[in-house]
Amino acid sequence: RADNLFLAFNVVTGGGPAGRIAFDEFHQGFGATENSVLAYFRGTPILWIFAQGALVVLALVWTRGRRFARPLPAPRADRRSKLEYVASMAELQQR
Repeated sequence: RADNLFLAFNVVTGGGPAGRIAFDEFHQGFGATENSVLAYFRGTPILWIFAQGALVVLALVWTRGRRFARPLPAPRADRRSKLEYVASMAELQQR
């Protein structure tokens, strides 16, 4: 806020030896905000070609995907028999 008077004085007097004042309007919303590469390809079908190529590759990977080996069986839980459980509980009771 202290520099507002200094700015106003420079604007009125011409600002410098060339007498030209330039303001950056980008942050006010007057600048280019889009990607220049996408803007270059916007009117061409190249983006659609890449999208369709990606879909074809994805479909090929999905349909040709196979296992490298047979599936492994699910691991069985190592459980003790009922008789072992009863024997261990009896041993605990004897202690």
